[in-house]
Amino acid sequence: MSIRDYEFKIFERINPLVSFSVRRYVLAIGLFVAVVAFGLVATFTLGVDLFPQINIPGVVVTTSYPGATPSVIDQQITQVVENAVSTVTGITDINSTSYTGTSQVVVLFDQSTDQNSDTNQIAAVVSAAVKALPSGVSPPVVQTVNPNSQPILQFGIRSDGANLGDVRDYVTDTLTPLLARVPGVANIQVDGGPARTFQVLLDPSKLHAYNLTPQQVVSAIASSAINQPIGTIISHNNALAFATQNMPADVRRIAAFLVDPTRSVTVGNVGVVRDLPVPTNYARINGIPAVLVSIQQTPTSNQIAVVDGVRRMLDQTKLPAGYSLIYSNDTTGSIRASVQSTYRELAMTALVVAFIVLLFLGKLNTAF
Repeated sequence: MSIRDYEFKIFERINPLVSFSVRRYVLAIGLFVAVVAFGLVATFTLGVDLFPQINIPGVVVTTSYPGATPSVIDQQITQVVENAVSTVTGITDINSTSYTGTSQVVVLFDQSTDQNSDTNQIAAVVSAAVKALPSGVSPPVVQTVNPNSQPILQFGIRSDGANLGDVRDYVTDTLTPLLARVPGVANIQVDGGPARTFQVLLDPSKLHAYNLTPQQVVSAIASSAINQPIGTIISHNNALAFATQNMPADVRRIAAFLVDPTRSVTVGNVGVVRDLPVPTNYARINGIPAVLVSIQQTPTSNQIAVVDGVRRMLDQTKLPAGYSLIYSNDTTGSIRASVQSTYRELAMTALVVAFIVLLFLGKLNTAF
């Protein structure tokens, strides 16, 4: 056999897969279309986030006591919370920090425990320990440890005609429940605007006439405004906490609280109750005072999808007359730019590969 015959056998021999694809080109095109369709579906349903998801079985309990020194915070709040949460099973470590006006207790659990169950149990024992905290302490906030708990979207609501107190009431009572329905929204934080506070001005002459003391009035209000747990049901590693809640919503309910039930003496008989908004924090967007709303996502949600859902909901919501919305922080900008860059590089790569294949084969239909 000559050298030319060997060259023909080596270089002119067609690969069996190529020969089969040419003879059964309809099947080959069908397989190609199926692979492309599967890739497109997988691409558009792929979760997009800035950082990878990290699950840490831990709970953070934050309590505010404005004006208190770190030593007071440690003795009267931090130690009380530590003693309460230490009764929960599965804890591996408890770390606490006492700042000026703030107490923070971090509770870490074993990896085998369920994070939702851990949070429910901590919330139940902390609610039971609230009565042991000094007066003037804000209700403890129980949150899971999540490195991705930073807000993904922040916007402000402002009004030219109404005060920030009315704007905050609208955001808290109307807008927040709508935002909570958006898939992927885990937590909604509202900042700025005065908080609603009830003030009771006692009349010394009326107290003397009824032979009552200010401490009796304070005790009557505290005992009537009930927000106490009544028990917990644990099933399948999930804890369901029950509580009795009777918090006053207006000045009339506070004025109707009984100070002396035997004589039917109410708070309104010995003083005047006022609804007094008190500013707790301030928020400005581009130098304009506003009520700031921060959106946090659930750990397994798509960050871009959550932001798009919130924006669609806000676009469909009709704000009251004179109210306006200002976006201040959208963390999906860099993610969108990265995704668009990836798609652009993918398209350029496909065009270059197709062009090179066309140069080698010489026929458009064969290259396709």
